[in-house]
Amino acid sequence: MLQETINQFDKPFGYLFQTEQMSLKKGLKTFGKAGGADAVIAEMEQLDYRGVIKPAMAKELTWEQK
Repeated sequence: MLQETINQFDKPFGYLFQTEQMSLKKGLKTFGKAGGADAVIAEMEQLDYRGVIKPAMAKELTWEQK
């Protein structure tokens, strides 16, 4: 079972999925403030839940980090 799972990742994927990225301003304009704001909140909650980002004070960052 484990070897089958490992072998599965040796094969290239047959499809490439690409999604459009847009700014917050464009997203709210495209999807409306009500639906767009809900989508932004859901995305931010997912990033927080997965530990992708962590908050930092701008004044505590170096120029390179900004």
